[in-house]
Amino acid sequence: MKYEYALKKNGSGEYERVYPSSLHDAVFRESLKSEILLDSEKKVRLYARYRKDAPHFYSRSAIRRRLASKPKDTTAHDKEIKSLVTFGNNADPLTIGYYDFPNEEKEFQETYRLRDYEWDSECSYVIDRNNYVQFDVLGRSKKIGLRERQPLVAIEVVDTHFLDKKSFNKIRQMTKFNPLVVVIYFLFGGGKLNHKKYTRGNAARLRANFYIEDGSFWIGKYRLEEKHFSKKINFRDENDYYDAVRALEVNEYTRQNVQQ
Repeated sequence: MKYEYALKKNGSGEYERVYPSSLHDAVFRESLKSEILLDSEKKVRLYARYRKDAPHFYSRSAIRRRLASKPKDTTAHDKEIKSLVTFGNNADPLTIGYYDFPNEEKEFQETYRLRDYEWDSECSYVIDRNNYVQFDVLGRSKKIGLRERQPLVAIEVVDTHFLDKKSFNKIRQMTKFNPLVVVIYFLFGGGKLNHKKYTRGNAARLRANFYIEDGSFWIGKYRLEEKHFSKKINFRDENDYYDAVRALEVNEYTRQNVQQ
């Protein structure tokens, strides 16, 4: 992409326009190498390229914007995010999993055991050339590398609103090709849907019944595609998939467990 002009700060610290025609001056062109040039919105860094017949400014990256804006968060939502970050940074190892009843007795089934991870809040994650999503909480291994045994783990805290359709579908696509797990963490339910606790010393456990991984929405050990529904669902259709998650799975599951 080419730009009509670039902005740079002058001696007074104010921005002034620099037009491509000025690049014909070799001395001035050389001086720009030590300057930070920006586009008209001051969001993208620009660079000068001199061609005798067509000098111009260009950028080396696209302008990425948040895919979808989130509704205003509640105080409880923000408090839980801070709590999860502190919990994650203190936990080692942190075991993520869900409860199952193989012999009519409750057993915790491990999905991931994370060691030496660091966590932060409101983390941006690029999903394509033009967009990024912002996770409530994101954890990563302190070791250099990214693979299935040490995936990125995001936590989306759900209080008054579930993930919007656009973000949900993009995130699900991302997990097909990246070692990324996105935990859906409900504030309501009195611990029957999600909870966190220390088990011994710094060892801790995070209950996650719902999560997105490997291109699918999971309920415990089952992919959504493996569940049986009373109506036919086209899982290849993003709208049908999202509706199945919201209306047929999450709403029903939370209703049953919260009321128990």
